[in-house]
Amino acid sequence: MAKMTRGTDPIILNQTDTHQLCRLLDEVIDEFRDALKREPQFPELVMLFFAVCGATTASVFADMETVTLFAVELRLPDARKPQVFDQTTVTQLPDLSDGVYVAATAWLVEGAALLARASGAQPTADQLVATTLAVGHRYYPSLIPPITAVRARTHRPGRVPVRIGDVVAVPADSGTFFFLIVVAINRFGTAFGVFLGRHPLTAAKALERLPRRSQIVYSGSRLIKAGRWKIVAHQPRILEFFPSDPEIYHAPALRKIDARIGPFGSAETSDGAIRPLSCAEAQALGVSDGSYEQAYLSEDLEVRLAQWSADLG
Repeated sequence: MAKMTRGTDPIILNQTDTHQLCRLLDEVIDEFRDALKREPQFPELVMLFFAVCGATTASVFADMETVTLFAVELRLPDARKPQVFDQTTVTQLPDLSDGVYVAATAWLVEGAALLARASGAQPTADQLVATTLAVGHRYYPSLIPPITAVRARTHRPGRVPVRIGDVVAVPADSGTFFFLIVVAINRFGTAFGVFLGRHPLTAAKALERLPRRSQIVYSGSRLIKAGRWKIVAHQPRILEFFPSDPEIYHAPALRKIDARIGPFGSAETSDGAIRPLSCAEAQALGVSDGSYEQAYLSEDLEVRLAQWSADLG
C-alpha cells in the first residue's frame, strides 16, 4: 500500500560538510558534461539521483531495509502541482556513460555517510535528495531551482531476499528467458554474471552448458523485488566461472579528479583497491575508446540482454 511521507527538510551542514557534498555533486555534473558534451538539465539530474537511490542494495538509508523508494515529489515555488519522478521518468534519461553512474553512486554512498555523521542518525533517501538540492541551489542556481518541499512516495514490497548464487530469470519473449546469476552484492550494486541467448526455464538446471559473457555487469535488485525478474534456482557451484569481487573500470580522463587513476585507466574492487590498467587491457575492455559500460538500470539491462543475445546468433 503506497503512502506519502511528510515534506522533508534538508539536514543542516557545517561549511566543511557542505563543501564535501558539493564536491560529490561537482563530480556527477562533470561526468555528465563529459558524457554528453553539454550541461545537465534539472529533471535529468533528479532522475539520475532517483535512479541510483532506487537501485541501491546497500544499507545506506534508514528507510531502505523495509521500504523501497519508487517515486520522489519536488515542489517548486509558485508551482501548482509538484513534479513527480519515478521509474517511468527514469527511462527518459539520455544514454549516459558508466562514469556518470559511478559518480552518482559515490554521491549516494558518501553523501549518506556524510549526513549520518552530521546528524548523528542514518538519513532517509529523501533527506539526502533534499540536502543535495539545497546545497546545489547555492552553488548552481541556474541549474537547480529553489525547492520548497521534497517528499518520497514509498511502498513495502513482498520481501525477496537476494543471495549470492541465486539464478535470476529475466523474461524475454515467447515464453523464453535470459539468465543471470548473482555473483556479488557490494557497494557498487548487485553484480550479475550473464548467460547469453533466450532459453526455456528448464535451462536453469544446466547453466554451465550455456554461453557466458566474459564481463560482469552491475545493476540493482529492484525488478526482482517487484516480481518481474524471478529467482528460479540457487546454484553456488556456477560461481566458479565468475570473479568473486568483480572490478569496475575508470577511464584515464578521471585522473583530473583522482591521481590514483593510471594513464590507461584503472580497475577498482569493492574494497576500494585500485590498480592501473595496461594499454592492452584498456583497449580490450573499451575503456580507451569510451565504449566501456558496466552499470545499468534494470530496464536498460533487459535491453542489453536482448542485444547481446541477438549478437550471439
